Amino acid sequence: MTSFQTEFISGKKIAIFNQQYGNEEIARVIALGKMQKDDEDPFALVNLKLLIDRYNEWKREFPQIQPFYAVKCNDDNVLLKILADLGLGFDCASKAELDMVLKDQLVLPEKIIFAHT
Repeated sequence: MTSFQTEFISGKKIAIFNQQYGNEEIARVIALGKMQKDDEDPFALVNLKLLIDRYNEWKREFPQIQPFYAVKCNDDNVLLKILADLGLGFDCASKAELDMVLKDQLVLPEKIIFAHT
């Protein structure tokens, strides 16, 4: 059986798996656990190591360019917190996205692009 740790980040329960397991196996374990609990809520599987590795690669290859994450791509507050902790800025396309980033004080206003069209 695949083992994992549980932590809470931004008020959400996060399962942290050992990296020796593949994404498919991890998704299967989560889905089976949810089925056993009759839990039909969706879940997301994110490889945070890959996310961090890609960010570090960006900073190494483009040290003079500050990346901004488009909040409309995925506005999950855990993901946004992790991205903010890495140092990314945010591209907000709506007042709701802007309010979300400001309300949670993820970054300073200087690290936000607001481009409402």
